[in-house]
Amino acid sequence: RLSRDLDEVDYNLPMFTMQLGNCVSRILATLAFLVVTQPVMLALLAPLAVIYYYVQRYYRRSSIELQRLDAVSRSPVYANFSETMSGLDTVRAYRMQDRFIRRHESKVDTNARCYLMARTAEEWISLRLDAISSTILLLVGLLNTAFRHQIPVSLIALALSEAVDLTNYLNFSVKNAATVESRFNCVERLLAYTALPQEAPDEAPPPAPRPPSTGWAP
Repeated sequence: RLSRDLDEVDYNLPMFTMQLGNCVSRILATLAFLVVTQPVMLALLAPLAVIYYYVQRYYRRSSIELQRLDAVSRSPVYANFSETMSGLDTVRAYRMQDRFIRRHESKVDTNARCYLMARTAEEWISLRLDAISSTILLLVGLLNTAFRHQIPVSLIALALSEAVDLTNYLNFSVKNAATVESRFNCVERLLAYTALPQEAPDEAPPPAPRPPSTGWAP
C-alpha cells in the first residue's frame, strides 16, 4: 500500500494535475475568444456556466465515492483468489471447490456492480456536458449567422471550430478534476503514516545481573 501511494503522489498526481491545468486553460481561452468575437455571448454563457458548475460538482462528489467503492470491492477479489491458489491442495482434498467458486463469484459480482455504477456516472455527466456544449455551439452559430456581415468569415469558421472542440475539453476537465481529487486520498494516507507513533527500537533488553557465584556445591 505504501509503495503504491508513493507512486501515485510522485507520478500520477502531478501528471493529472498538469493535464487538468492545461485543459482548464484551453477552456478559458476558448470562451474568451468567443466572447471577444461576440460580446453578447457573455450574457448567454452566464446561465450555462451556473448549470455547468452544479452538474460537475454533483458528479465529482459521486464519482469519488464510486471510485472508492470500486477500489475497496476489488481488493477482496484479488485476496480471495490468492488465498485460494495458495491453499488449492487443501481445497481439493476437502472437496470445497464449489464453496470457493461461489465465494469468488460473489465478490466479483459486488465489484462489478460498483464498477458499473462508476461507468454509469461517467455516461451521466457526458450526456449533460454534451448538451451544454451543443447549446454553446448553437448560440455561436446563430450569432455568427445574424452578424455575418460584421464579422470576417475566417473568425466565424474559427469560432465554430473552437466551439466544437469545447465538448471534449469540458468532459475531460470534469473527469480529470474528479481523478485528481480522488488521488489526494493517497496524500491523506501518507500523512496519516507520518503521524503514527514510532515503534520501540528493535533491541534486546540488557541481561539481568547474575548473582555472584558461591562455588561448587556437591
